[in-house]
Amino acid sequence: MAVYKNGQHEVSIAQVSEHVEKILTKEFDVMIARSDLSNDEYFFLVEHKIHWENLFDARGRAPSSWDKEAKDLGCDFGLSEPCFRGHRLRDRKGHCIQCKTANISFIRRSSADAFVYVAASKQGKLYKVGSTIDFKQRAVALRREQYAGCKDWRVICVCKVKNSGKTEFEVHKKLSRYKVSRTYKNAGQLTSATEVFQCDLKTVWQAYQVSVDWSNLPEKKKNRVDNFSAFDYQAAP
Repeated sequence: MAVYKNGQHEVSIAQVSEHVEKILTKEFDVMIARSDLSNDEYFFLVEHKIHWENLFDARGRAPSSWDKEAKDLGCDFGLSEPCFRGHRLRDRKGHCIQCKTANISFIRRSSADAFVYVAASKQGKLYKVGSTIDFKQRAVALRREQYAGCKDWRVICVCKVKNSGKTEFEVHKKLSRYKVSRTYKNAGQLTSATEVFQCDLKTVWQAYQVSVDWSNLPEKKKNRVDNFSAFDYQAAP
């Protein structure tokens, strides 16, 4: 009988093969086949550039019970139990992506390595915390759009982190008591800016640096403007 010697252990080729088969079987048991999907589900996935082979099989599972398993396999989406409208496609957090397609970009952004930034507006005495793959272009877009009615937005600190969407949410949560809403016109339409905060800079910085773990980030992955303190508007309500 052929054996593989590893230190003090001898393992037969048959045992190795059996072990590999179990691993593969376990993995493929949670993957989806094309035949498992309706045509509507398939075309929805194609439209939103989600490959059916990357779906986690969560059928028979509670919507919120398979997040970690799916994440470990690199799956952001799965085929789960139907929502109240009969849709079966969900993100790994359990949210229906057919009822609310915004959940698709949110889960992708949450899982992605990207920049989490703080932008400041002297005009509005406001701060914005967001995440993006290109913070320079984002700053330009904020000014062009005159986000929250302000045209002088400037990114004052930024860093690149894993799970950027989750990190952004943690900062928002810490600053929730200072959250304000500003209505402005965007492309001729009235729009509400809800991701802005009105408080002093120290409060924003404390929430931000803790959430992104600033002190432990490599220098090449973080940056703060030299005149950072000049953006303290002392605008606490």
